[in-house]
Amino acid sequence: LPGRSSGRKGSLHELVVMDEGDNLMRSLVSALMSYKMDVSSGAIHLKEISSELAATCPTLFQSEDRVFYDARMTLRSARKASGAERNELIQNALKMLLQVPLVVNIYAVFSELIDLKAYEGAVDLVIQAARMRDPENIALQNETRSEEYQRVREECYTLVVEVLTQLKTSSMTEVALTSSPLSPSKAESESHQAMKTYTKILSHCLSSHDICFHKYLYNQLMSMGAEAQNDLIQQNPAYLEEYLREQAGLPVGPAPIHTTVKKLPALMPKVVNSLEVLGRLYVHRHMFSHAAYLQLLLGERLNVSEDDPSFVSLEKRQQHLLDALRLAKSRSQHQGLQSPDTEGFSNSLLDVLQCKVEIIAFQIRLVDAITSKASKCASDLFQLAGDYNIPTQHIERLTELVNKGVHENISMLIQTEFGNQITPESQESFTVLLTSYAGYAAKTLNLLAAFFSLEDLYNDFARPECMWPLCLEMLHLAQFSDVQMIIDHWDMCLFSAISESVDGQSLSAACTAVRDLGKVFYPNDVSFPMQHLVQRLEEIAAGVWPADQQDVGALTPSEAHDLIPKTLLEVCGASERLRYVYDTLIERHTTTDVLRLQYLRSLAVVLEHAKLEIKSGGRSTAGLLVELCDKYSLRAQSLNGVDVQDLVASFEQVKSFHQF
Repeated sequence: LPGRSSGRKGSLHELVVMDEGDNLMRSLVSALMSYKMDVSSGAIHLKEISSELAATCPTLFQSEDRVFYDARMTLRSARKASGAERNELIQNALKMLLQVPLVVNIYAVFSELIDLKAYEGAVDLVIQAARMRDPENIALQNETRSEEYQRVREECYTLVVEVLTQLKTSSMTEVALTSSPLSPSKAESESHQAMKTYTKILSHCLSSHDICFHKYLYNQLMSMGAEAQNDLIQQNPAYLEEYLREQAGLPVGPAPIHTTVKKLPALMPKVVNSLEVLGRLYVHRHMFSHAAYLQLLLGERLNVSEDDPSFVSLEKRQQHLLDALRLAKSRSQHQGLQSPDTEGFSNSLLDVLQCKVEIIAFQIRLVDAITSKASKCASDLFQLAGDYNIPTQHIERLTELVNKGVHENISMLIQTEFGNQITPESQESFTVLLTSYAGYAAKTLNLLAAFFSLEDLYNDFARPECMWPLCLEMLHLAQFSDVQMIIDHWDMCLFSAISESVDGQSLSAACTAVRDLGKVFYPNDVSFPMQHLVQRLEEIAAGVWPADQQDVGALTPSEAHDLIPKTLLEVCGASERLRYVYDTLIERHTTTDVLRLQYLRSLAVVLEHAKLEIKSGGRSTAGLLVELCDKYSLRAQSLNGVDVQDLVASFEQVKSFHQF
């Protein structure tokens, strides 16, 4: 109808000379041929019409047009044929169509080929048509016309993608079963067939050398979700790695990513998805170290503001690093497979990742600890407000401002919020608490925003907050070798445990700290200075360390004597190592008789444990134990004390042979 209207209104001159007139006449010829194809009595009749059109109006109906309509008529004949004849007709039609891709009505012919299940031919025709519309590959060049030619090509490519999308949807069994009016078994069969066809077409598409088509197809499949992305990875096409690196903003080329990229900026979700798919592609290719390095980059990337959807939480960073470590370890489990991973890079990466996983765990623990301190400050603020009959909404507003980063001039902030409701003395109390709260809030925000180095976590957070157990773990991870500094940290750790203990359970608290950290550090003599720790625990039990320590708490003397050696045996396992430590401490010339008695009481417990160890060790081992009991019994008798006889009796009890 638009054509008819245009024909009535235009002049003969416009019809002959103008492009619009030429297009209109070609459309009329096309409509005539389509009509004749529908009503003609056969191919011979159609050829007669084609010959007449070629002779009458050669500029509108050229030899290429004749080939095109011959091909379409052949496809019509193929519909009625079957078996080998049908396949032969389809192949003949395709040969003709591929000769004249520029005159092909790609939309109509593509549908016919799909209906005839000539999938590969349909794809080839689309790719050839797109290439002929951009013979100089301008779409792949960096110039002003590139986008225009990309659109021209994509108008062809979209036909293939639409078919793939429909097949993928149909191949999803659950959808097919719930939406199909057929029986479940029939629907499932159709679902399986759809998947088979989808895989066949996709495989043929990805065998093409048309890079522009590959990029368009990748882009569409990436947007279809995880299943379609997995399909791409399973096909492992040649240009996929280059495409994903380009989408992620990484350098494109043969150089491995770990040689060119050391850090990533803050990333949008689409970029993150491209990197994760690239990692899965590397896993498919058994390039485990490359995949691990990508996860490391994702775990250490820069962050955005916390209210941004792209914000990376510490837990997400931790998951990236754990995935990286798992992948790095996978390389050693696939030694027999060929892999481009280099030995040196893989081994060094594994060491780095094991360290990074521990560091991110430290950072999360720091956040939890500092958040707990902030909560305690907030609770104290509300308690103080209650003491002065100040409504809680004032404290809520103040903490909310601080949480948003308003940390300047806390005193003025409180004065503005409370006005004349509080006295100068109470204002000072509020200022102290809110200042502490602001400090904790600022540190928490910093810790949440980025991945810190071990050095920064120690110097800026753990050490200033006197988190001594965590400091010791950090020094252990860093393989710190300053023995005196380690000992000083242990003293602060034990002192902190005693100070924070309740109901006088100072020795129990100290032993718990030694046991928990000892299980991490032992047998590292630097991180776990056993001799010093045994001395400190015995001094705590004797009430001589710290200087103001008066008792060991609610434990009886017997329980106190058992607790220390049992704690250390739980750490080191072997009684001989612990016995040697006690033996050394007893012989020190600086040791007082009070502590020697303390050490000997603990030694009796250690030797009792040794007796259990050597039950099946034979008479010679038992004889050695008897000698030791006699030695320590004589040592005890040389000391002055009210419990000496009980101590000697303990050693005699250990010597009882019938218990061996």
